[in-house]
Amino acid sequence: MKEFAYIAGLVIIVVFLVFFRGCTPETDNFEVQIYDVPESQQRNLAEVLNNNFSRLSAKDEGKIARAEVLPNGQILLFGPKSIQNGFRDILSHMKPGKVDLNESVNYQVQVWLVAGSPVEGEKNVEPELSDVLEELKRTNPNKFFNTLERIQLILGESSNGKHVGELFQLNCELYSRNNIEHCSLILSHGPNISTRFALDTKRAIVIGSNRVTEDLVSRHKRLGELPDDTELFYILKITEL
Repeated sequence: MKEFAYIAGLVIIVVFLVFFRGCTPETDNFEVQIYDVPESQQRNLAEVLNNNFSRLSAKDEGKIARAEVLPNGQILLFGPKSIQNGFRDILSHMKPGKVDLNESVNYQVQVWLVAGSPVEGEKNVEPELSDVLEELKRTNPNKFFNTLERIQLILGESSNGKHVGELFQLNCELYSRNNIEHCSLILSHGPNISTRFALDTKRAIVIGSNRVTEDLVSRHKRLGELPDDTELFYILKITEL
């Protein structure tokens, strides 16, 4: 994670230096070049480049450059010669012995929908939720807990994904800020829960709750089978793989 943050910083510095030295579509000839880059960082690197190109394009009212990941994993860079030279300089920092970008990190993002009901029913709770459920039992002593659904995503650093489940949908984005990985979550197709926080891979946490309403039952008939006064809890756990 630190290694990629270092390279991302180099990209930003090079792009801004080239721009403020007077590189624009009118003053520098565009060309297409193809580059070999470390396999684990192809999309991350292209994303960082394009994010900065977009910011500069908006200021300059013209397209500065564009990076694309080819099917074979190479990066195609369309842009002026000065941008090409700057990118080659960045790649030189990726050589063995300087910056190793081959150690990518993946995360398993899991969200459980757990029903807290006043009537004991079928017990279906994963052992890994034992700690967070013990806390819920302390604050809700008259409720019995049962898992209704679990959905998961496997994401890399600075990436995003979506999973549509039976009872709710998960949109998740992982991003780095000040060399700390953060997570942004949106739950929909049931509740509308949005939250952002620094990544914690050590424990499961409750990220939201809501009661079973007529509106929810109209969209998800299965929820109508739950006892009255049932509350739904959304529990998140992120694990580094």
